[in-house]
Amino acid sequence: MGWRRNKGAGIGRNPIIISTTPREPMALYIPKSVVNIFLFLLIVTGLFYIFFVSDYFKVKRVVFEGSITSEGRAAAEKSRGKNIFYVNNYRLADEVRKVYPQAYWVKIYRGLPDVIKVVTAERTVSLIWQSNDQYYLVDDMGIAFRAIGTLASNEKWQALPLVIDIGNFKVELGKRLISSRFIDFISYIHDNFSEVEGSKLVRIEVAETSFHPVLVTDLGWKVLLDSNSPAKDQLDDLKLILNKHKGDIHEYVDLRIEGWGYYK
Repeated sequence: MGWRRNKGAGIGRNPIIISTTPREPMALYIPKSVVNIFLFLLIVTGLFYIFFVSDYFKVKRVVFEGSITSEGRAAAEKSRGKNIFYVNNYRLADEVRKVYPQAYWVKIYRGLPDVIKVVTAERTVSLIWQSNDQYYLVDDMGIAFRAIGTLASNEKWQALPLVIDIGNFKVELGKRLISSRFIDFISYIHDNFSEVEGSKLVRIEVAETSFHPVLVTDLGWKVLLDSNSPAKDQLDDLKLILNKHKGDIHEYVDLRIEGWGYYK
């Protein structure tokens, strides 16, 4: 059988095939270490804002434990509104002590998130010191910590030893005025002088030094003492002298030389 090509038949061409699959976009690669650093900085910034900038940790209350003056309260209240982490405990305690010298110690505590607590303890008054017509309270460490106008307003103060500085030495509050040994000496004399029959202790005087206090009695004569020698021994010597020579004493009894007693 033969084959014949039809004249109308065309010669077909190879079709062009166009792919419809989209290309993948280029990916932006960020190293993991950069991401970690960014997250770390974000967390640190957030914590910094919360702890040091926001109102959450600002001092809203100041509470007190122990006695304190209005001046001491005012000094402590200056911390109100400040960030609690910016409050310097030692500096704030010093500011309170400056205006409240009768405080034996002042301690500051932080109560998170917004409370400052001020704890104080007052000094124990051991004697009254008079200088330049001004009275001062002195504690058992020999520190003058408060000036008072008069003794009449407080019975407890009237019952304490009264030491008069006839040299009118300048007193600085908060600083040591006399030694604790002198405090012990005067306290013993004051508490036990009542055992000396027929006389009453009115006051104690000191001049340029506290080594030689002078006891002023209600009989008009004085007793010269040495604060470096035992107070008990000197009171015992005074009793012996008064038992034998009381009627002969008109000006003073001098007990400053150990083992000897002189009178005039």
